[in-house]
Amino acid sequence: MSAPDILLSYPSILTNKDWQKKKGPFAKMAGKTGLGDTLTDCEKAWGAVKWAAFDETKVKNDRTAIENAWKAAQAEYKKSVEPLRKALQGVIATAQKTSAAFKKNKLIPSSATKAADDIGKAAERLLVATRSIDTKWFEAKMERYKRMDKLRTYEDALKDREFAKEFMAFCAKEFSTENVEFLARSKGVKVTEKNAQAVYDTYLKPGAKSEINIPGSKRTAYEKCMKTGDWKGMVDVMQGIRAEVEINVADTFSRFILLP
Repeated sequence: MSAPDILLSYPSILTNKDWQKKKGPFAKMAGKTGLGDTLTDCEKAWGAVKWAAFDETKVKNDRTAIENAWKAAQAEYKKSVEPLRKALQGVIATAQKTSAAFKKNKLIPSSATKAADDIGKAAERLLVATRSIDTKWFEAKMERYKRMDKLRTYEDALKDREFAKEFMAFCAKEFSTENVEFLARSKGVKVTEKNAQAVYDTYLKPGAKSEINIPGSKRTAYEKCMKTGDWKGMVDVMQGIRAEVEINVADTFSRFILLP
């Protein structure tokens, strides 16, 4: 969330001091318009807004911090921005009323009427800007958290296009993409004489490019089954290997879901 730059610096044209200077002596003699009071109220309302509450760049990249900042920003908008909007609407209405009254009085110079019109226009610009406070960053973060809270396993993450990409990137940082790859490629696959060596060379052989981290006993059991042609026993061995890798991936996933 961020506030447009126009809101961060109060315009002098919307101050009572500037108005008193520009409306001139003849307009003052015509009587009180109430515009000065509404300008004073508006400036006070603007000063009450904590604009930093809408600056996401100042929020720590931490889920708790982001959630708290979002709540604080929403509360600040309701507490301070909404009153400011009401004050601006008051300025606009009073400026229009003042301008109309001045136009009817031939003794009041056009410069005073123009000053009232300019105040109304400036207030309108500020009012529009209050509707342009950008909440997309916070909303995207909160939506992401809702979706992430629904993830129970790494497989859930892989079913989501965005999270699948993020999870694999996270695995890459932890040098564990081979674990996810192994589980995906070995799921439902029966190891036989035809593919046993390929599986071994790719994932189990020491120093293999995609070597998975499993106990040596599991690797030895695989090698024995492959050497003796015990394909029935290989089924149990593969189940044991997959179980080990599942634990590793689950451990990686447990850290992934803690990301801000």
